[in-house]
Amino acid sequence: MRKWRVALVTVVSMALLLAGLTGLTGCAQQTEAQINAAFSAWPASGSAPLEVDFYDQSTGDIEEWGWDFDNDSVVDSTEQYPSCTYDVAGTYTVALTVAGPEGSVTQTRTDYVQVAEGTSDGEPASVSDDSATEETLLYLDTEIGVELDTTELVQKVGAAVVSIVTTTITYDWRWRPVPSTGAGTGIIINSEGWIVTNNHVVEDAQTVTVILSDGRSFEASSVISDPETDLALVRIGATGLPYLHFLVNSLEQLNELDPVIAVGNALALPGGPTWTTGVVSNLGRSIDLGDGVILSDVIQTDAAINQGNSGGPLVNTAGQVVGINVAIASNSENIGFAISTDTAIPVIGTLIAQG
Repeated sequence: MRKWRVALVTVVSMALLLAGLTGLTGCAQQTEAQINAAFSAWPASGSAPLEVDFYDQSTGDIEEWGWDFDNDSVVDSTEQYPSCTYDVAGTYTVALTVAGPEGSVTQTRTDYVQVAEGTSDGEPASVSDDSATEETLLYLDTEIGVELDTTELVQKVGAAVVSIVTTTITYDWRWRPVPSTGAGTGIIINSEGWIVTNNHVVEDAQTVTVILSDGRSFEASSVISDPETDLALVRIGATGLPYLHFLVNSLEQLNELDPVIAVGNALALPGGPTWTTGVVSNLGRSIDLGDGVILSDVIQTDAAINQGNSGGPLVNTAGQVVGINVAIASNSENIGFAISTDTAIPVIGTLIAQG
């Protein structure tokens, strides 16, 4: 495995003098993991025959999964991320039981999948992108969508990209407080104020401020991080927000030379995000971020990724998130990296369950 020497792409106003400061007050600290069962599905409603993909969002030391798709007390699948086709109209209760050394636990979602009769011509009715229930915290697309023109793309994606400004307090050699500011980018993932970004954007920050595309700003009410994958969730007290869909299994659905667009708060420039275009240069790279963090299954792109782009989306021409911008190769040109949705989707699900 080649370890790429990379630079993270946040903007920091001055070098930090000391490390290891505590993060936001109220941020969850690592405790001994306990098993927690949680899952989501997409689409959760539509016409028969309806194929539904289920996404495990459980946490803890889990060794086994047992899915009951129709509330008949029979295990229908033991896969972590199964799918089920519902051929008969009806309302279905779904249960997931997870087990590990600590025991087992079950989550049951009553009347979760709703299947209507198919259309008269025998073809299933189309399911809207927003068909997920109000409980959905992450919107997933299993197929590549319809290509958008540039105006549509900018309107759709730009509305769901936010700027993130952080304040960190360090201390000089005389132990006087020295504030510094940093800037990065985030992606709104649902209408209820959940935003995904990179862990290194918000790590050790005393304050995290999110600036929406319409100019409104909010202080983060909570921050949940996974340093091992350099991902974090930020929540703000806003609802009714525009959001983006994530393309499932982007490593499998993308090909080299597919066009992609990187969006982000480059150099913290005022006036909205910066857009750069490029192609997929490679799929499945591994990069070394330092401090023992090695990211696998990363997308390499030649779309320009600049300081401040960390946490912003890498999207396809349908406006679907295929990766989360994370780093650029040092002393190189046109070599940027994004965390694939193969990694991001399950981690986001786990962080949501923790939050």
